[in-house]
Amino acid sequence: MNQSLFWHDYETSGINPSFDQPLQFAGIRTNENLDIIGDPIVLFCKPHLDIIPSPQACLVTGISLQQAYSEGLKEPDFISTIHAEMIKPGTCSVGYNSIKFDDEFTRFTLYRNFFDPYEREWKNGNTRWDILDMMRLARALRPEGIEWPNHVDGKPSFKLEDLTRANGIDHSDAHDALSDVYATISIAKLIKSKQPKLFDYLYNNRKKHEVEKIINTNDKRPFFYVSGILSSDNMYGSVMLPLAKHPENKNAMICWNLMKDPSCLINNSVETLQENFFNLHVSERSSDIFTPLIISLNKAPAVTPINLITPEIAQKLALDMEICRFNMEKLIQSDISEKLRQIYQSQTAQSTKSAESALYSGFIPKEDIKTLESVRSASMEDFSNNSYIFNDNRMNELLFLYRGRNYPESFSQDERKIWTEICRDRLVNGIDGRKSINKTRDEITCLKRSLKSEKAITILNQLMEWLSVIERDFHTNLE
Repeated sequence: MNQSLFWHDYETSGINPSFDQPLQFAGIRTNENLDIIGDPIVLFCKPHLDIIPSPQACLVTGISLQQAYSEGLKEPDFISTIHAEMIKPGTCSVGYNSIKFDDEFTRFTLYRNFFDPYEREWKNGNTRWDILDMMRLARALRPEGIEWPNHVDGKPSFKLEDLTRANGIDHSDAHDALSDVYATISIAKLIKSKQPKLFDYLYNNRKKHEVEKIINTNDKRPFFYVSGILSSDNMYGSVMLPLAKHPENKNAMICWNLMKDPSCLINNSVETLQENFFNLHVSERSSDIFTPLIISLNKAPAVTPINLITPEIAQKLALDMEICRFNMEKLIQSDISEKLRQIYQSQTAQSTKSAESALYSGFIPKEDIKTLESVRSASMEDFSNNSYIFNDNRMNELLFLYRGRNYPESFSQDERKIWTEICRDRLVNGIDGRKSINKTRDEITCLKRSLKSEKAITILNQLMEWLSVIERDFHTNLE
Protein backbone atom coordinates (compact mmCIF):
# COMPACT_ATOMS: atom_id res chain seq x y z
CA MET A 1 0.00 0.00 0.00
CA ASN A 2 1.33 3.44 -0.93
CA GLN A 3 1.86 5.62 2.12
CA SER A 4 1.30 9.38 2.04
CA LEU A 5 1.21 12.23 4.52
CA PHE A 6 -1.72 14.63 4.64
CA TRP A 7 -0.39 17.84 6.17
CA HIS A 8 -3.17 20.00 7.53
CA ASP A 9 -4.10 22.94 9.72
CA TYR A 10 -7.26 24.54 11.09
CA GLU A 11 -8.01 28.13 11.99
CA THR A 12 -10.83 28.16 14.52
CA SER A 13 -13.33 30.37 16.34
CA GLY A 14 -11.78 29.49 19.72
CA ILE A 15 -9.82 26.82 21.57
CA ASN A 16 -12.61 24.54 22.84
CA PRO A 17 -13.32 21.87 20.21
CA SER A 18 -16.62 20.85 21.81
CA PHE A 19 -18.32 24.19 21.17
CA ASP A 20 -15.96 26.23 19.01
CA GLN A 21 -15.82 25.68 15.26
CA PRO A 22 -13.25 25.35 12.51
CA LEU A 23 -13.42 28.43 10.27
CA GLN A 24 -10.72 27.50 7.76
CA PHE A 25 -8.92 24.30 6.80
CA ALA A 26 -5.97 23.65 4.53
CA GLY A 27 -4.43 20.34 3.55
CA ILE A 28 -1.58 19.25 1.30
CA ARG A 29 -0.65 15.65 0.52
CA THR A 30 2.98 14.55 0.13
CA ASN A 31 4.73 11.27 -0.40
CA GLU A 32 7.12 9.94 2.24
CA ASN A 33 9.94 11.96 0.66
CA LEU A 34 7.83 15.06 1.38
CA ASP A 35 7.29 15.82 -2.31
CA ILE A 36 3.89 17.43 -2.85
CA ILE A 37 1.41 15.24 -4.72
CA GLY A 38 -1.88 16.71 -5.84
CA ASP A 39 -3.38 20.13 -5.37
CA PRO A 40 -3.76 21.88 -2.01
CA ILE A 41 -7.20 21.94 -0.41
CA VAL A 42 -8.46 25.15 1.19
CA LEU A 43 -11.93 25.30 2.73
CA PHE A 44 -13.92 27.78 4.78
CA CYS A 45 -16.70 26.65 7.12
CA LYS A 46 -19.93 28.58 7.67
CA PRO A 47 -20.09 29.57 11.34
CA HIS A 48 -23.13 28.39 13.28
CA LEU A 49 -25.40 31.15 14.52
CA ASP A 50 -25.59 29.64 18.01
CA ILE A 51 -21.81 29.93 18.52
CA ILE A 52 -20.06 33.11 19.64
CA PRO A 53 -16.46 33.36 18.40
CA SER A 54 -13.62 34.35 20.71
CA PRO A 55 -12.29 37.87 20.04
CA GLN A 56 -8.77 36.66 20.81
CA ALA A 57 -9.09 33.84 18.27
CA CYS A 58 -10.34 36.27 15.62
CA LEU A 59 -7.32 38.51 16.26
CA VAL A 60 -4.97 35.53 15.82
CA THR A 61 -6.52 34.19 12.61
CA GLY A 62 -7.58 37.48 11.04
CA ILE A 63 -10.56 35.66 9.49
CA SER A 64 -13.81 37.59 9.52
CA LEU A 65 -16.95 35.62 10.28
CA GLN A 66 -18.59 37.36 7.33
CA GLN A 67 -15.96 35.90 4.98
CA ALA A 68 -16.29 32.42 6.47
CA TYR A 69 -20.08 32.59 6.15
CA SER A 70 -20.12 33.85 2.55
CA GLU A 71 -17.33 31.59 1.24
CA GLY A 72 -17.77 28.59 3.52
CA LEU A 73 -19.41 25.21 3.26
CA LYS A 74 -21.99 24.11 5.78
CA GLU A 75 -20.19 22.22 8.51
CA PRO A 76 -21.45 18.74 7.42
CA ASP A 77 -20.10 19.28 3.89
CA PHE A 78 -16.92 20.87 5.24
CA ILE A 79 -16.01 17.92 7.48
CA SER A 80 -17.18 15.38 4.90
CA THR A 81 -14.64 16.78 2.42
CA ILE A 82 -11.87 16.61 5.03
CA HIS A 83 -12.85 13.10 6.11
CA ALA A 84 -12.72 11.90 2.50
CA GLU A 85 -9.05 12.94 2.36
CA MET A 86 -8.06 11.60 5.76
CA ILE A 87 -9.72 8.21 5.24
CA LYS A 88 -7.81 7.45 2.02
CA PRO A 89 -5.81 4.22 2.48
CA GLY A 90 -2.26 4.67 3.75
CA THR A 91 -2.79 8.26 4.91
CA CYS A 92 -0.84 9.68 7.83
CA SER A 93 -2.66 12.81 9.02
CA VAL A 94 0.01 15.17 10.33
CA GLY A 95 0.48 18.77 11.40
CA TYR A 96 2.19 21.08 13.88
CA ASN A 97 0.71 20.67 17.36
CA SER A 98 -1.99 18.73 15.53
CA ILE A 99 -2.54 15.90 18.00
CA LYS A 100 -3.39 18.24 20.87
CA PHE A 101 -5.26 20.85 18.81
CA ASP A 102 -6.21 20.07 15.21
CA ASP A 103 -7.02 16.40 15.82
CA GLU A 104 -9.38 17.39 18.63
CA PHE A 105 -11.26 19.70 16.27
CA THR A 106 -11.37 16.94 13.66
CA ARG A 107 -12.73 14.44 16.18
CA PHE A 108 -15.38 16.71 17.68
CA THR A 109 -16.50 18.02 14.28
CA LEU A 110 -16.81 14.47 12.94
CA TYR A 111 -18.70 13.44 16.08
CA ARG A 112 -21.33 16.19 15.94
CA ASN A 113 -21.82 15.58 12.21
CA PHE A 114 -22.46 11.84 12.61
CA PHE A 115 -19.16 10.36 11.47
CA ASP A 116 -17.12 7.85 13.43
CA PRO A 117 -14.68 10.25 15.15
CA TYR A 118 -11.75 7.82 15.20
CA GLU A 119 -12.04 5.66 12.08
CA ARG A 120 -9.79 7.82 9.89
CA GLU A 121 -6.94 7.41 12.43
CA TRP A 122 -6.56 3.63 12.03
CA LYS A 123 -8.68 2.20 9.22
CA ASN A 124 -7.03 1.31 5.89
CA GLY A 125 -3.58 1.28 7.49
CA ASN A 126 -3.95 4.95 8.43
CA THR A 127 -2.03 6.74 11.18
CA ARG A 128 -1.51 10.19 12.63
CA TRP A 129 1.57 12.15 13.64
CA ASP A 130 2.64 15.54 14.98
CA ILE A 131 6.04 17.12 14.32
CA LEU A 132 6.03 19.61 17.23
CA ASP A 133 7.65 17.11 19.60
CA MET A 134 10.03 16.07 16.81
CA MET A 135 11.34 19.64 16.93
CA ARG A 136 11.71 19.44 20.71
CA LEU A 137 13.58 16.14 20.44
CA ALA A 138 15.82 17.45 17.66
CA ARG A 139 16.80 20.49 19.71
CA ALA A 140 17.51 18.33 22.75
CA LEU A 141 19.45 15.50 21.08
CA ARG A 142 20.38 16.42 17.50
CA PRO A 143 20.40 20.22 17.12
CA GLU A 144 23.08 20.42 14.43
CA GLY A 145 22.18 22.09 11.14
CA ILE A 146 19.15 24.00 12.44
CA GLU A 147 18.83 27.49 13.92
CA TRP A 148 16.98 27.36 17.22
CA PRO A 149 15.13 30.51 18.37
CA ASN A 150 14.47 31.58 21.95
CA HIS A 151 11.78 33.67 23.57
CA VAL A 152 12.73 37.05 25.00
CA ASP A 153 13.20 35.42 28.43
CA GLY A 154 15.74 33.01 26.98
CA LYS A 155 13.49 29.95 27.02
CA PRO A 156 13.38 27.78 23.88
CA SER A 157 10.70 28.77 21.37
CA PHE A 158 8.96 26.15 19.28
CA LYS A 159 6.42 28.51 17.72
CA LEU A 160 6.15 27.70 14.04
CA GLU A 161 6.63 31.31 12.96
CA ASP A 162 9.77 31.65 15.13
CA LEU A 163 11.30 28.49 13.67
CA THR A 164 10.59 29.52 10.08
CA ARG A 165 11.98 33.01 10.65
CA ALA A 166 15.17 31.69 12.26
CA ASN A 167 15.76 29.27 9.40
CA GLY A 168 14.93 31.59 6.51
CA ILE A 169 11.73 29.79 5.54
CA ASP A 170 8.99 31.84 3.88
CA HIS A 171 6.01 32.14 6.22
CA SER A 172 4.69 35.54 5.28
CA ASP A 173 1.08 34.90 6.29
CA ALA A 174 1.31 33.07 9.63
CA HIS A 175 -2.06 31.79 10.91
CA ASP A 176 -3.43 31.47 7.42
CA ALA A 177 -4.13 27.74 7.25
CA LEU A 178 -2.47 27.13 3.87
CA SER A 179 0.59 29.23 4.75
CA ASP A 180 0.97 27.29 8.00
CA VAL A 181 0.78 23.96 6.15
CA TYR A 182 3.49 24.95 3.67
CA ALA A 183 5.63 26.19 6.58
CA THR A 184 5.14 22.91 8.46
CA ILE A 185 6.21 20.87 5.44
CA SER A 186 9.29 23.09 5.03
CA ILE A 187 10.28 22.59 8.68
CA ALA A 188 9.81 18.83 8.28
CA LYS A 189 12.02 18.89 5.17
CA LEU A 190 14.67 20.77 7.14
CA ILE A 191 14.79 18.06 9.83
CA LYS A 192 14.69 15.28 7.22
CA SER A 193 17.62 16.91 5.42
CA LYS A 194 19.77 17.77 8.46
CA GLN A 195 18.85 14.89 10.78
CA PRO A 196 17.43 12.12 8.56
CA LYS A 197 17.88 9.30 11.10
CA LEU A 198 15.94 11.19 13.76
CA PHE A 199 13.17 12.03 11.29
CA ASP A 200 12.82 8.43 10.11
CA TYR A 201 12.96 7.11 13.67
CA LEU A 202 10.11 9.32 14.88
CA TYR A 203 8.06 8.82 11.73
CA ASN A 204 8.25 5.07 12.28
CA ASN A 205 7.48 5.47 15.99
CA ARG A 206 4.18 7.22 15.32
CA LYS A 207 2.67 3.72 15.53
CA LYS A 208 1.52 2.50 18.92
CA HIS A 209 3.19 -0.91 18.67
CA GLU A 210 6.56 0.76 18.07
CA VAL A 211 6.11 3.06 21.07
CA GLU A 212 5.29 0.02 23.23
CA LYS A 213 8.77 -1.36 22.55
CA ILE A 214 10.15 1.61 24.50
CA ILE A 215 7.41 2.28 27.05
CA ASN A 216 6.36 -0.94 28.75
CA THR A 217 6.09 -2.32 32.26
CA ASN A 218 7.50 -5.78 31.51
CA ASP A 219 11.10 -4.81 32.24
CA LYS A 220 10.59 -1.25 33.54
CA ARG A 221 13.33 0.30 31.46
CA PRO A 222 13.80 4.07 31.71
CA PHE A 223 13.40 6.13 28.54
CA PHE A 224 13.87 9.71 27.39
CA TYR A 225 10.76 11.78 26.68
CA VAL A 226 10.11 15.32 25.46
CA SER A 227 6.87 17.23 25.95
CA GLY A 228 5.66 20.78 26.45
CA ILE A 229 4.51 19.83 29.97
CA LEU A 230 8.10 19.26 31.12
CA SER A 231 10.44 21.99 32.31
CA SER A 232 12.13 24.37 29.90
CA ASP A 233 15.14 24.16 32.26
CA ASN A 234 15.70 20.66 30.86
CA MET A 235 14.85 21.63 27.27
CA TYR A 236 11.38 20.08 27.79
CA GLY A 237 12.92 16.62 28.21
CA SER A 238 13.51 14.15 31.04
CA VAL A 239 14.23 10.54 31.92
CA MET A 240 11.01 8.66 32.62
CA LEU A 241 10.13 5.29 34.13
CA PRO A 242 6.95 3.39 33.19
CA LEU A 243 5.14 2.38 36.38
CA ALA A 244 1.82 0.83 35.37
CA LYS A 245 -0.76 0.60 32.63
CA HIS A 246 -3.65 2.97 33.18
CA PRO A 247 -6.52 0.83 34.56
CA GLU A 248 -9.19 2.65 32.54
CA ASN A 249 -7.35 3.57 29.34
CA LYS A 250 -5.55 0.76 27.53
CA ASN A 251 -3.66 3.31 25.42
CA ALA A 252 -2.13 5.13 28.40
CA MET A 253 0.86 4.44 30.63
CA ILE A 254 1.43 5.93 34.08
CA CYS A 255 5.04 7.15 34.18
CA TRP A 256 7.36 8.97 36.58
CA ASN A 257 9.76 11.82 35.87
CA LEU A 258 12.97 10.47 37.44
CA MET A 259 14.26 13.98 38.12
CA LYS A 260 11.55 14.10 40.83
CA ASP A 261 11.82 12.36 44.20
CA PRO A 262 9.16 9.58 44.24
CA SER A 263 8.99 9.41 48.07
CA CYS A 264 5.67 11.28 47.99
CA LEU A 265 4.22 8.57 45.77
CA ILE A 266 5.62 5.76 47.90
CA ASN A 267 4.82 7.12 51.37
CA ASN A 268 1.42 8.83 51.02
CA SER A 269 -1.91 7.02 51.11
CA VAL A 270 -4.13 6.41 48.10
CA GLU A 271 -6.65 8.90 49.50
CA THR A 272 -4.07 11.67 50.00
CA LEU A 273 -2.67 11.21 46.52
CA GLN A 274 -6.11 11.16 44.92
CA GLU A 275 -7.01 14.39 46.70
CA ASN A 276 -3.84 16.09 45.42
CA PHE A 277 -3.99 14.66 41.90
CA PHE A 278 -7.66 15.16 41.14
CA ASN A 279 -9.64 17.21 43.65
CA LEU A 280 -7.60 20.17 44.83
CA HIS A 281 -7.05 23.35 42.86
CA VAL A 282 -3.44 23.75 41.74
CA SER A 283 -2.89 26.52 44.30
CA GLU A 284 -4.08 24.20 47.11
CA ARG A 285 -1.97 21.16 46.27
CA SER A 286 0.98 20.16 48.41
CA SER A 287 4.27 21.33 46.92
CA ASP A 288 5.84 18.10 48.20
CA ILE A 289 3.58 15.84 46.13
CA PHE A 290 4.44 15.43 42.47
CA THR A 291 2.00 13.97 39.95
CA PRO A 292 2.85 11.05 37.64
CA LEU A 293 2.65 11.72 33.92
CA ILE A 294 0.11 9.90 31.78
CA ILE A 295 1.67 9.18 28.39
CA SER A 296 -0.72 8.18 25.59
CA LEU A 297 0.85 5.45 23.48
CA ASN A 298 -1.46 6.21 20.55
CA LYS A 299 -0.54 9.91 20.35
CA ALA A 300 2.90 9.45 18.79
CA PRO A 301 4.90 10.51 21.88
CA ALA A 302 8.51 11.51 21.16
CA VAL A 303 10.45 8.90 23.13
CA THR A 304 13.87 7.29 22.74
CA PRO A 305 15.89 4.62 24.54
CA ILE A 306 17.96 5.99 27.40
CA ASN A 307 21.27 5.06 25.76
CA LEU A 308 20.99 8.14 23.51
CA ILE A 309 21.54 10.36 26.54
CA THR A 310 25.32 10.72 26.58
CA PRO A 311 27.07 12.50 29.47
CA GLU A 312 27.42 15.55 27.21
CA ILE A 313 23.72 15.62 26.38
CA ALA A 314 22.75 15.07 30.02
CA GLN A 315 24.91 18.02 31.02
CA LYS A 316 23.42 20.22 28.29
CA LEU A 317 19.89 19.33 29.41
CA ALA A 318 20.75 19.72 33.12
CA LEU A 319 19.74 16.11 33.76
CA ASP A 320 21.40 14.50 36.80
CA MET A 321 21.63 10.85 35.78
CA GLU A 322 22.76 9.77 39.27
CA ILE A 323 19.59 11.25 40.78
CA CYS A 324 17.56 9.52 38.06
CA ARG A 325 19.17 6.16 38.86
CA PHE A 326 18.64 6.65 42.61
CA ASN A 327 14.95 7.52 42.12
CA MET A 328 14.47 4.59 39.77
CA GLU A 329 15.82 2.16 42.38
CA LYS A 330 13.42 3.60 44.96
CA LEU A 331 10.46 2.97 42.67
CA ILE A 332 11.51 -0.52 41.60
CA GLN A 333 12.05 -1.62 45.21
CA SER A 334 8.69 -0.23 46.31
CA ASP A 335 6.49 -1.76 43.58
CA ILE A 336 3.56 0.66 43.73
CA SER A 337 1.66 -0.66 40.71
CA GLU A 338 -1.29 -1.79 42.85
CA LYS A 339 -1.44 1.59 44.58
CA LEU A 340 -1.52 3.32 41.19
CA ARG A 341 -4.30 1.02 40.02
CA GLN A 342 -6.38 2.04 43.04
CA ILE A 343 -5.62 5.74 42.55
CA TYR A 344 -6.64 5.84 38.89
CA GLN A 345 -9.29 3.09 38.85
CA SER A 346 -11.85 5.15 40.72
CA GLN A 347 -11.36 8.28 38.64
CA THR A 348 -14.28 7.62 36.31
CA ALA A 349 -15.17 10.23 33.73
CA GLN A 350 -17.50 12.91 35.00
CA SER A 351 -20.84 13.09 33.25
CA THR A 352 -21.10 16.18 31.08
CA LYS A 353 -24.10 18.45 30.81
CA SER A 354 -23.91 18.69 27.05
CA ALA A 355 -23.82 15.89 24.49
CA GLU A 356 -21.48 18.07 22.43
CA SER A 357 -18.85 17.79 25.16
CA ALA A 358 -19.35 14.06 25.75
CA LEU A 359 -17.24 12.62 22.94
CA TYR A 360 -15.00 10.80 25.40
CA SER A 361 -17.85 9.36 27.45
CA GLY A 362 -17.74 6.19 25.36
CA PHE A 363 -17.60 4.80 21.84
CA ILE A 364 -20.66 5.05 19.60
CA PRO A 365 -22.37 1.61 19.67
CA LYS A 366 -22.00 -0.55 16.56
CA GLU A 367 -25.77 -0.82 16.25
CA ASP A 368 -25.92 2.97 15.67
CA ILE A 369 -23.48 3.02 12.73
CA LYS A 370 -26.16 2.58 10.06
CA THR A 371 -28.26 5.34 11.62
CA LEU A 372 -25.21 7.65 11.48
CA GLU A 373 -25.00 7.00 7.75
CA SER A 374 -28.74 7.62 7.31
CA VAL A 375 -28.53 10.97 9.10
CA ARG A 376 -25.56 12.09 6.99
CA SER A 377 -27.43 11.40 3.77
CA ALA A 378 -30.82 12.74 4.93
CA SER A 379 -32.53 15.74 3.32
CA MET A 380 -34.75 18.35 4.95
CA GLU A 381 -37.80 16.36 3.81
CA ASP A 382 -36.35 13.20 5.37
CA PHE A 383 -35.99 14.94 8.72
CA SER A 384 -39.55 16.27 8.48
CA ASN A 385 -41.05 12.90 7.63
CA ASN A 386 -38.86 10.37 9.48
CA SER A 387 -37.55 9.73 12.96
CA TYR A 388 -33.94 8.74 13.54
CA ILE A 389 -33.52 7.02 16.90
CA PHE A 390 -30.14 6.11 18.36
CA ASN A 391 -29.33 3.70 21.18
CA ASP A 392 -26.73 6.23 22.33
CA ASN A 393 -28.67 9.17 23.74
CA ARG A 394 -25.78 11.55 23.04
CA MET A 395 -26.51 11.12 19.36
CA ASN A 396 -30.21 11.85 19.87
CA GLU A 397 -29.27 15.15 21.53
CA LEU A 398 -26.74 15.94 18.82
CA LEU A 399 -29.35 15.23 16.14
CA PHE A 400 -31.57 17.99 17.47
CA LEU A 401 -28.67 20.48 17.34
CA TYR A 402 -27.73 19.23 13.87
CA ARG A 403 -31.25 19.89 12.59
CA GLY A 404 -31.39 23.33 14.22
CA ARG A 405 -28.15 24.37 12.56
CA ASN A 406 -28.64 22.80 9.16
CA TYR A 407 -32.35 22.04 8.67
CA PRO A 408 -34.39 24.36 10.94
CA GLU A 409 -37.30 24.14 8.48
CA SER A 410 -37.75 20.51 9.57
CA PHE A 411 -38.77 21.56 13.10
CA SER A 412 -42.33 21.40 14.31
CA GLN A 413 -43.65 24.42 16.20
CA ASP A 414 -42.86 22.79 19.56
CA GLU A 415 -39.37 21.81 18.41
CA ARG A 416 -38.70 25.36 17.26
CA LYS A 417 -39.52 26.62 20.77
CA ILE A 418 -37.02 24.16 22.26
CA TRP A 419 -34.38 25.26 19.75
CA THR A 420 -35.00 28.91 20.64
CA GLU A 421 -34.48 28.14 24.34
CA ILE A 422 -31.22 26.34 23.55
CA CYS A 423 -30.02 29.39 21.62
CA ARG A 424 -31.12 31.69 24.45
CA ASP A 425 -29.07 29.66 26.96
CA ARG A 426 -26.01 29.91 24.74
CA LEU A 427 -26.26 33.43 23.38
CA VAL A 428 -27.94 35.31 26.22
CA ASN A 429 -27.04 33.28 29.32
CA GLY A 430 -23.67 31.89 28.21
CA ILE A 431 -24.06 28.40 29.72
CA ASP A 432 -21.43 25.62 29.90
CA GLY A 433 -18.44 27.92 29.86
CA ARG A 434 -19.59 29.94 26.87
CA LYS A 435 -19.50 33.73 26.81
CA SER A 436 -22.77 35.53 26.17
CA ILE A 437 -23.18 38.12 23.43
CA ASN A 438 -23.08 40.94 25.97
CA LYS A 439 -19.93 39.66 27.70
CA THR A 440 -18.26 39.25 24.31
CA ARG A 441 -19.20 42.82 23.40
CA ASP A 442 -17.64 44.00 26.66
CA GLU A 443 -14.47 42.05 25.89
CA ILE A 444 -14.26 43.60 22.40
CA THR A 445 -14.68 47.09 23.85
CA CYS A 446 -11.84 46.49 26.34
CA LEU A 447 -9.57 45.10 23.63
CA LYS A 448 -10.21 48.06 21.35
CA ARG A 449 -9.08 50.43 24.11
CA SER A 450 -5.77 48.59 24.51
CA LEU A 451 -4.95 47.85 20.85
CA LYS A 452 -3.43 50.39 18.47
CA SER A 453 -3.22 48.28 15.30
CA GLU A 454 -5.64 49.42 12.60
CA LYS A 455 -5.93 45.84 11.34
CA ALA A 456 -6.82 44.56 14.82
CA ILE A 457 -9.47 47.26 15.27
CA THR A 458 -10.99 46.33 11.90
CA ILE A 459 -11.16 42.66 12.90
CA LEU A 460 -12.88 43.53 16.18
CA ASN A 461 -15.34 45.86 14.44
CA GLN A 462 -16.24 43.04 12.04
CA LEU A 463 -16.78 40.71 14.99
CA MET A 464 -19.02 43.30 16.66
CA GLU A 465 -21.08 43.43 13.46
CA TRP A 466 -21.23 39.62 13.42
CA LEU A 467 -22.65 39.59 16.94
CA SER A 468 -25.46 41.80 15.64
CA VAL A 469 -26.10 39.26 12.87
CA ILE A 470 -26.36 36.48 15.47
CA GLU A 471 -28.64 38.62 17.62
CA ARG A 472 -30.96 39.44 14.70
CA ASP A 473 -31.19 35.76 13.78
CA PHE A 474 -32.06 34.86 17.37
CA HIS A 475 -34.79 37.52 17.59
CA THR A 476 -36.18 36.36 14.23
CA ASN A 477 -36.56 32.87 15.73
CA LEU A 478 -38.51 34.38 18.62
CA GLU A 479 -41.16 35.75 16.29
